[in-house]
Amino acid sequence: MAEARIALGVVAERQGALDQAVNYGEWALKGDRQSLPSLLMVSRELVL
Repeated sequence: MAEARIALGVVAERQGALDQAVNYGEWALKGDRQSLPSLLMVSRELVL
């Protein structure tokens, strides 16, 4: 789920919805189940 939320954040960022992108990123990091190495790889697209 966290990776999917990061992906949604990337899409939102590409559409110019920066606040929404940040919200998705924060939501992804607040989840209970995370694979941090995997999230790091996926989230690099979200970080500019």
